[in-house]
Amino acid sequence: MNTFLDGKVIKEMRYIRQVHDREVKKGHVAFVEPNYNRALFAIGYSAGNIDIIKPWITANDRSISDGAYEFEQTLKCEPMIGAAWNEYHQKLISWGETGIYKVWAVDDKGLWHSIVNMNIHDSISMICWGKYDYGYAILSPRGFIRVMSFPNKVEWIKQLPKKATCCDSTLEAHLIVGVEGGEVIVFDVDGNERKNIKIPCPIDPQLEYFDPETHTMQTQEPSKPPEIISIQYFTFVPKEHKPLDVPYTAENVPAPPKGPPRPLIIVYSNGKIQFLKNTEDTEPVLYKPDQAYNVKATLAKWSASGKSVVMVWKDERWDVGSQMRGLFVSNEGRELGVFHLAPSIEIYGISWHATERYLQLAMDNKFQYGRIDYTFEDDDLDDSVDDQNLLLVEGFQKHVKKRGVLRKAWGLLTNT
Repeated sequence: MNTFLDGKVIKEMRYIRQVHDREVKKGHVAFVEPNYNRALFAIGYSAGNIDIIKPWITANDRSISDGAYEFEQTLKCEPMIGAAWNEYHQKLISWGETGIYKVWAVDDKGLWHSIVNMNIHDSISMICWGKYDYGYAILSPRGFIRVMSFPNKVEWIKQLPKKATCCDSTLEAHLIVGVEGGEVIVFDVDGNERKNIKIPCPIDPQLEYFDPETHTMQTQEPSKPPEIISIQYFTFVPKEHKPLDVPYTAENVPAPPKGPPRPLIIVYSNGKIQFLKNTEDTEPVLYKPDQAYNVKATLAKWSASGKSVVMVWKDERWDVGSQMRGLFVSNEGRELGVFHLAPSIEIYGISWHATERYLQLAMDNKFQYGRIDYTFEDDDLDDSVDDQNLLLVEGFQKHVKKRGVLRKAWGLLTNT
């Protein structure tokens, strides 16, 4: 069945063809984190350091070229496992497993510097920024939640009875935390738990079956609750990127969006997705179909507009080794396409380009950047693609300049 993405018919997104990669000499690419407001993204490496990548600005009209980037700066730091952008104040926070985290900011000359360097002397599983302010929350695997105001003032600390896995904040300054066992806890700005807000975990129902030995109907054991791998609350994303030399200030930060509440979207390890309304003083409502897929997702990332999500999982059914697979799903629960990589390749991080036509993968020893809107004419996933089917591939040519500029070049390639 044909589906539509960005106005193009897609029958099969079987492969993500590599159009740009950068080899890593040692270690692996730990994460890739996009900043949709500025079209920047950060690439972190397990051996240390973070690369800041920015768009290629055309010389004639100073506009941002679609899909063309250049390396801007390498941030010298310890090995980091994750990062998050504050897109409205243009700050980047990165963290490592040992409890070290840093906040990076850009100066008037366009250079990035570390302005906060802290060690909480505890493991860090995730950090998320508050919406439209300088606050941020630090999650610890042991269940500690530290909510900080910029630069490093502790506002409140809580300890949960279970391990905290992920979090996000809302426009109402609520902190939504996913904990072990698929549970969700919501805190207000003062650290009080909002017990009136309940988000149910989608557990498979107990089914009855006939036991031939006892000739009676038996009830299956209840399934183990899935883990939460992604929580995302959608806020405003500008349609046009601000020029890179015009910083956001307190006067020109985009105002919070008006209108109905934005959706809260939760992705679980069993492939289920919940779309919920985040309303004040009421229980969230499941207002879109709860879709389940027979996968054990390890990564999930929503696009900038919230129109689609990509989930990644590991398929262990192959004799030559495990294989990483991906699935694109719309925000209405409709499958948009799939892809898979060569066996034994690990994916550690994944993100979307702001145009939603590119996917960025953090892999074993390289960072890959590829289009996702290929069209295949055959419908059988196991059949080879006809050599006569041409793919319109957008590639990059590396021009010899001081900063290694990457520009795009078009070409028609046959599938091989």
